[in-house]
Amino acid sequence: MKTTKPTIAVISVGKSKIYRHPAKECLDRLHSANIRRVYLTTRGLGGKPNPRFDVVSGTVMVEVEPGATTFTVTTKKQVDTYPIAKK
Repeated sequence: MKTTKPTIAVISVGKSKIYRHPAKECLDRLHSANIRRVYLTTRGLGGKPNPRFDVVSGTVMVEVEPGATTFTVTTKKQVDTYPIAKK
């Protein structure tokens, strides 16, 4: 994450009792890496999402137009717009 410097994270989560995703350690690393928002498809059985950073909302759609300076993330709850980072 230090190299790519992502703006957001999207986690596709199932409710498996075996894997218990997302792991608390995974969420902690994302939160401490200056990720602006973590989008999860479901709550899962792992680490507890933090409402300051995380959106749990079923389908997550990320869209960007060719040549755009921003991208959008659409969920059932909200539409967020982020700037595209420059190299």
